[in-house]
Order: sequence, then C-alpha cells, then structure tokens
Amino acid sequence: MSEPAAAASAVPATGMLEVFGSLLLVIGAIFALAWLARWLQGARVARGAAIQIRGGAQLGAKEKVVLLQVGDTQFLVGVASGGVNLLHRFDSAVTEDAPPPGAEPAFAERLRQALTGRNAT
Repeated sequence: MSEPAAAASAVPATGMLEVFGSLLLVIGAIFALAWLARWLQGARVARGAAIQIRGGAQLGAKEKVVLLQVGDTQFLVGVASGGVNLLHRFDSAVTEDAPPPGAEPAFAERLRQALTGRNAT
C-alpha cells in the first residue's frame, strides 16, 4: 500500500513544478519584450537624428514647450492637446551641450566622491 501513496504524493509535486516552470516562462517573456521595446525605441531615435530635442518644460497638465534642433536652426514649439505651434525660430544655437561652469556635478560624480571620502560641497 505504500506504493500508491507515494505515487499520489508525486502527482501534485509534478503539477506544481509545471506551474512554476510556466510562470518562469511568462516572466521571462515579459522581460524579453521589455528589452526589445527599449532596443527598438533606441533604434528609432538613432534613425531620426535629423531632429533633436534639446530641452523642454512642462507648463500645465497637457501643455509644454520644447526646444527642437534641425541642422543649425533651433525651434521653440508649444505642444498642447490641440496641436503644436511654432513659438520662435532661432538662427543660432540657444543651448550648449556642455553644462555651464559652476553647475553641480552629476549624481555619479557626487556618489564617487562620497564613496572615496572626498565630500565636495
């Protein structure tokens, strides 16, 4: 009689193993799709390098201004739920790529300084 009891206890363990394996497969598929979406988004940005977003500011719940650069010309546009409007056209660059002198260092630099014991304020 010990043989049927052992077989009966092995069936639920096998079922639990199948459920756990299926769960791991679904979670893996979710992570793979998330990685693929990020990779495709990066590829789309690289293709559309002719138009670059240089900055922006949120003005309200659905309104914002965005600074775009096309070639050497920059455009300040207003974006709202009703559409996009050109606010101003700049013939020379308004923003620089490098941060201005005296700007606070990036988080990674501050973390490195804190870890090495040099706290620069």
